[in-house]
Amino acid sequence: MGPSSASPAPSSAGANSNAPKVRSSKDRAGGTLAFEPAAWQRFVSLAKVIGASERR
Repeated sequence: MGPSSASPAPSSAGANSNAPKVRSSKDRAGGTLAFEPAAWQRFVSLAKVIGASERR
């Protein structure tokens, strides 16, 4: 199955210095994933929708 256009696509951290970077809170010494700003915004928007629906 191919990548979904709705899922955030990780990119290389050096590709965009303004890209949001995410890492595990349990492995702080581990690497980070950098996301293109548009992909990160889609993720945040979806997380808000899911969070709102779970509070009902």
